[in-house]
Amino acid sequence: MIQQQGGEPAVQGTAGKAADPAARQKMALAFCLLTFLFALRLAVSAFDGGMIDPDYYWHLETGEWIAANGALPYQDIFSYSVAGRDWVLHEWMFQLLLYWTYSLGGEGLVLLATAALGSLSLCVILRLADREIGNSLISLCLLLGFLSVFLIYVTPRPHLFSYLFFALLLRSLWLARYDGRLRALFFAPLVMPFWVNLHGGYSIGLAFLGAFAALEACRYLFAEPGQRPEKRCLVSLSLSFAATIGASCLNPDGPAHLIYPLYVMGQEASQSLIAEWTSFDFHTGLARWYLLSVLLFAGIMIFKPKRPDITELAICLIILAAGFTSKRHAPFAVMVMVAYGGQAIGQGALQPMLDSLRRFWSARRFKESAQISPVVEKVFLSFLCALFLAGGIGASFAPGLAGGGKSYITEVAGFIEQENLQGRMLNQYVLGGILIRRFYPERKVFIDGRADLYGDAFIEDYQAMVTGAPGWRERFESWSFDYVIMPAKVPLVSLLEMHPDYENAFVDANGNTVFRRRKQQGGASVPGQGN
Repeated sequence: MIQQQGGEPAVQGTAGKAADPAARQKMALAFCLLTFLFALRLAVSAFDGGMIDPDYYWHLETGEWIAANGALPYQDIFSYSVAGRDWVLHEWMFQLLLYWTYSLGGEGLVLLATAALGSLSLCVILRLADREIGNSLISLCLLLGFLSVFLIYVTPRPHLFSYLFFALLLRSLWLARYDGRLRALFFAPLVMPFWVNLHGGYSIGLAFLGAFAALEACRYLFAEPGQRPEKRCLVSLSLSFAATIGASCLNPDGPAHLIYPLYVMGQEASQSLIAEWTSFDFHTGLARWYLLSVLLFAGIMIFKPKRPDITELAICLIILAAGFTSKRHAPFAVMVMVAYGGQAIGQGALQPMLDSLRRFWSARRFKESAQISPVVEKVFLSFLCALFLAGGIGASFAPGLAGGGKSYITEVAGFIEQENLQGRMLNQYVLGGILIRRFYPERKVFIDGRADLYGDAFIEDYQAMVTGAPGWRERFESWSFDYVIMPAKVPLVSLLEMHPDYENAFVDANGNTVFRRRKQQGGASVPGQGN
């Protein structure tokens, strides 16, 4: 525990409690439980052995290219529309690891590794909560109560490493602040050379560490003497932050890469085209469940006996606001809520609820002096947890089943190969990754999940074409597409049904439609005609 200058403890937390002798066994059981849940969702959400997340496929293909060529592709290689454009490959290390994992055990091993990474991240946070609460059952109930939002983001993509490193970063800050283990602060600069090459979420780690250091400085300057941290803690935080910034420059693009995440987040395409960057739609069950989780956390914090200081309060508010601003940030909010919720419970935040339960039980069932047994309390908490978990998992499974893996376009791909369709294809954005894996290098896509590569202007043109916005025909015909692959629900499909130069050539069981350019009597394709 950090000591302040006057010799009094700066924080009266519970993190210094003696560890449960069976803590490792309990964490191992929790890890197995979470891995099973994540693996189950991945398995249910897969189609015929194909991963549900389409971006998985272009990540895998990129990893294979890197392994085969022993170099990074600094220009685009997968599309014809922006071929040769500079490609900032900020996730190359993940892509290489993904390909090696796939080479060793196929998609089965990828699924297992994905589930294990997700559960490992949460087990780090669970251990923090358990240290605070001192009751593994309550800690697990707390974690499972917030699980549903995290569950849908456990997919074979590089953000999993950001979740893991964020959890470890939070743990290192926790140990330094509440246990006085300042050496833990230098975890961040040690791991940053890996994080910056695995996923762009390293910027969240930098921002979180910087905000924590700034808030601790404010606490030192403005808090009452009995609540101030030591100077040596602030010095260690500052050195850690500076070293972490320096370590983040160890990437193929050097210091210039530090501003790249800001460019990506500033793209309009990130807000309009990529669903996970948008805010929650509270008409959906999952969004409502996330809101319920936040309200549950707020209730726990309200009943916290010890008033949170400026760092604890601001960190929670910042990360919760980020979760509401973008769905992609919600898992980070979940980890913070579990950690700080565990701290509040460890300080007695649940006591008013349990006291009310005892009074109700005593008044209705037994004599005034009767007490609820620990077994009854555990059964009660387990029942609440089961209800919350069942609803949360049900809410998180529903949207996952709407996607598709490589089998989603098996019939379409077979038709394209059978008819030997060549030339320029126009494909839907979300199908790009699957098509890259299936056809590269023989055929190249028009667009795929790399929104930062294509840029706002290109994506604006693409969206105008597929939605039938004003000027769609001019944009569409300027490319002289030879064939088009679109789901039936896309407005462009209805427009092409009436286009004189294209014919509906194939529709599969999933509604994916292939249009191809009509041929003249001599066999030549009809050139694009502007109207």
